[in-house]
Amino acid sequence: MAKKKKSATDIIEQVLKERLSGIDWALSVKPSLDQDGDRILLITVIIDGDWRRFESKETVGLARRVLPKLNEIGEDGFPIFSFVAKSELERVKAETG
Repeated sequence: MAKKKKSATDIIEQVLKERLSGIDWALSVKPSLDQDGDRILLITVIIDGDWRRFESKETVGLARRVLPKLNEIGEDGFPIFSFVAKSELERVKAETG
C-alpha cells in the first residue's frame, strides 16, 4: 500500500501538536496570495477553552519551524498564523446573524 503524501495541513497540525500540548484547538488552512501575488497560507488556530493556559512563547517561531517542512513537500506558500478564541468566533457569528 502506498504511503499517503503529507499535506500542508498535516505538517502544520504535527508542529502545533508538539508546541500546543495541553490546549484544545482546531485549525483552518487556506491558500491565498499576498499583495505581490506570492502564495501564502492563511493559518487560523482556533483555541477552545481557557486562554490563560495559552502562552505566546509556544507560538514564537512557528513559521520558522513549519516552513522547511512545507518546502520538503513542495509547498511554497509562506505560512501566516493567526490565533482566535472559539468563544470570540461564536460571538461574532451570533452578532452577524
